[in-house]
Amino acid sequence: FWNCPMGKNYAQELSEEEKNSETISVMSEMAKEHNIHLIGGSIPIKDPERENKIFNVSYSFNDKGEQKAKYKKLHLFDIDIPGKITYKESAQITPGDKDDLQCVFDTPYARFGIGICYDIRFYEHIHLLKKEKNIDCMVYPAAFSLPTGLIHWDLLRRMRALDNNVHLLICSPSRNWQEPDTHQVYGYSGVVDSYGHIVSSLGYDEGILSCTVDLDINKQISEQIPTWKHKRNELYDVVAKY
Repeated sequence: FWNCPMGKNYAQELSEEEKNSETISVMSEMAKEHNIHLIGGSIPIKDPERENKIFNVSYSFNDKGEQKAKYKKLHLFDIDIPGKITYKESAQITPGDKDDLQCVFDTPYARFGIGICYDIRFYEHIHLLKKEKNIDCMVYPAAFSLPTGLIHWDLLRRMRALDNNVHLLICSPSRNWQEPDTHQVYGYSGVVDSYGHIVSSLGYDEGILSCTVDLDINKQISEQIPTWKHKRNELYDVVAKY
């Protein structure tokens, strides 16, 4: 979330209904005013038709301010690392479903897949988007905690880009040093190319990242190291569902 603090019952208190969301209106206006294609992070949205359940939702807009994609987070962050962090996202948030699984945002420049934060840990999601939708880039608005970010943030963003031959864009809030007792995020927003190289990255303080990416790299890798052709799908039946 970028319009709502993490933790406690903030999502319940600050969630909006989609049809009259001030936040959605602001994002639409920004995209139109600045003539940009906007993937608007994620915000808490309540659904009055589903008992006011709250979802973690990312909206995308074209340069006319028209909403073109809507993705509800699929995987919820319920973890317990003794002495470091305990968090139960499912206490407030309801996960998305199969309708969200293949959400993409098409622009004149590239096709974007969308995930949210903890979704990056689940390879099947991005793999399906590459295989079924042939995405060029994968975008993850994310707020990794400081303990999990230290051990996995860099590894996950590079690994997902490399394994799936996509450019990966991951955007985090900055750390809130002024309130050390609140949820502290890892930071380090960045762009990774399909070789797994970090093209550009911020630190943990507030900042703006701007860079140019070369999507021809995706095509070069597909031609030079065509793992998609070599993969022996007949060997990889699903043997268990957990």
